Order: sequence, then structure tokens, then C-alpha cells
Amino acid sequence: MSARDERSRGGRGARWAAALLLLAAVGAAVAAAALPRRLHAGAPIETLEIRIAGPGHLDVQEVRRALGVPPGTPIGAVDPDSACRRLRLALPRVVEARWREGWFERPALEVVERNPVCMIAGPEGRVLEAAEDGILLAPRGEALADLPLLTWAPGAQAALCTAGALLDLPGAPDLLGLLARLRGGHPSLWADLSEARLHPDGGYELFWSDQPTVTRGRGALSAARLQAWSAVLADLRERDERDAVIDLRFKDRIIVSLPESERPPRQARGVVPPPGAAPAGPRPASAAGAPAESQRG
Repeated sequence: MSARDERSRGGRGARWAAALLLLAAVGAAVAAAALPRRLHAGAPIETLEIRIAGPGHLDVQEVRRALGVPPGTPIGAVDPDSACRRLRLALPRVVEARWREGWFERPALEVVERNPVCMIAGPEGRVLEAAEDGILLAPRGEALADLPLLTWAPGAQAALCTAGALLDLPGAPDLLGLLARLRGGHPSLWADLSEARLHPDGGYELFWSDQPTVTRGRGALSAARLQAWSAVLADLRERDERDAVIDLRFKDRIIVSLPESERPPRQARGVVPPPGAAPAGPRPASAAGAPAESQRG
């Protein structure tokens, strides 16, 4: 046998050995992943640890009942995927459910609640909560006191307002996402927000209970846009010019409109109005004395 044939034969042997090692490693990984479940397979379902993250409106016993597993059932006899699916169907407040099994801890079920961002008036005056993703929820506790009211202007088609249904209105995803961002990271904009009104074209208006300021917008807002809006609102409050309309619908500017008054309109610093100049109407926020960053989109 030539040296060339020996090298070819040796190369084939090395490839076969590598393939066998790979198969052995995969088999070992599969067996290792299944071992924790086998260690706790005989434990009753009551020993399953349940961890709930979110606003705190769900309780452990409610989650156990929604799993649909009879008491005393061994954990090894439960299909985790089916149990999590039943849980999400039974409790609209559950946005995510994950079954966890580890080597040094007992099996656990991690549940994530939906975050309500507003309330709506349903059929026969029934009040519901709307989550960030548009799912309607039956109210729990005193959460409604902290949520703005979502209304829709005449001409918009109201969705089927029942718990578990999706609020299907033009512009609703953008508005609900905006409310979630305000609640989670912009307390100055969220504070005293009392009403959010949707329009048939997908636009919206926001109202506050402590001031007559109105904000109009459409679509999603960038982080820089939110910061500029917050700065404009803070500037209006500092000037005590709260009877204003803030328009966020333009990409390159924020327009602030103030009611007509007998006093001369405020001008930007360093600008002197010419004699006989007409009072300014709607104007960009920077012309109203707001910080220059409010011009950024």
C-alpha cells in the first residue's frame, strides 16, 4: 500500500471518529437536559414554584387553578407547553409563561403579567383596562385610579369591549405604546394625565387634569422627541402658560399655540418685534421661548 493510500485511509478514520464524538456529545447534552426533569418527575404539582412578575394583580392560587392540572398530578406527567398555553388562554393578564427546570432547584413556572396603561368604558358602563399590546382586561384592585381614560372621537369604530379582546382601533397600537413609555420612564408627562382620545385618522389628543394643556400627535415618537416634548411642557408650566395646544404631528418641529390675549406675544430672546407687527399665532416651540432642543424630531 502506498503512502498516499495510507494517508487517505487515516483521514477517513479521523473523520469517522470526529463524527462519533459529536454524536456522543449531542446525546450527553440531551440526557443532561432531561435529567433535572426526571429528578423531580414524581413530585406533585403542588410543589411547582410559581413566580409572578408585573403589576401584582395575579396571585399564586389563581395561576395554579388556571394551569388545569388536577391536584396530586406528578410533575413528570405534565406537558409544560400545554400547561403554559392553557394558562395564557384562561388568564388574559398573562402575557408570557415559562417553565423552568434546573439542576439544583425545583421546577418553577415564571409568569409575566400584562401592564395596563389606560382604562376604557365598555358596554353598559363597564370599565375595562387596556394593556400596552391592546388586550382588554377586567380591572383589579384600585389600579383604575392611576390610569387615564381612553376615548375615541365620533367616527371611530369602537372595538368589541370585552375582557380578553383586542382593542382594534386606528392608531391604538401607537397610542398605547406611547402611554406605556410615559408611565415607565417619563413621570413629568405621565403625572395627572387624565384622558387620551383617538381620532378616526389614527391621530390622538392627550389631556391633563391639572391644566388645560392639550397635546396632539400621530404615530410613534422617538426618544429625542419625547425629551423635547417634556422640555416644552416644563417650559409652559414655568411660564404659567398652561392654556396651550402642543402639536407633535410635524417631524421637524413642535408647534405650540397659545390663546390670543391683549398682551404682546412673547418672542425668542434677542428678537425685537417691528412696530405694528401682528400678534403671532401658532409657532414652533423655540419661538415661544422653549429650549432649542424642542426643535429636534
